[in-house]
Amino acid sequence: YFEGLVCLDMADEAQDVIYDELNSSLRTTIGDPLRTRISGSTVDNDGNLWVNNFGTDRPINVRTPDGEWTSFSLASCNGSNSVRSLLVDPNTGIVWIQTSNDIIAYDPKGTLNDPSDDECRSFRGEDDGLPPADVSSMLQDKDGVIWVGTTNGIALISCTGNPFDTNCNGFRPPIEVDGIPGFFF
Repeated sequence: YFEGLVCLDMADEAQDVIYDELNSSLRTTIGDPLRTRISGSTVDNDGNLWVNNFGTDRPINVRTPDGEWTSFSLASCNGSNSVRSLLVDPNTGIVWIQTSNDIIAYDPKGTLNDPSDDECRSFRGEDDGLPPADVSSMLQDKDGVIWVGTTNGIALISCTGNPFDTNCNGFRPPIEVDGIPGFFF
């Protein structure tokens, strides 16, 4: 969260690399040009390394197995640059992105370096089935359901592989305790 992404070669430390704005698509933080902030990473089924580049105009970056870097803007979804974490659905290849106030489903269809065919959707607040609150965590269970932790409870996003379907929304699981209905957490 300071100088970029460190890649350690456990067999030969002379091969260690720090990826930053000079040798990758990573960028320095808006308003803080001395920092290249990385807040998370994950690898997809094709061996692509997906990296959060917090506080930049292109906060999602990917490094292919052959070393090529590409970055993506989220402006078409919601314009947020405060990407906190991400995960890649191993079944669909959809990248799920957590920002401070929403969850974004991002599908980098076709070739990675051509954003014109990509698709994204933001899940935010009550209109999309999430509590009206800050998003604090996200994970995917073995059934592909995205669990969203917020400062005002938990929501689930379960869209059977297509979060871009207009009928797909999150929902807050209802519970009953001592005969009193409420929401899970």
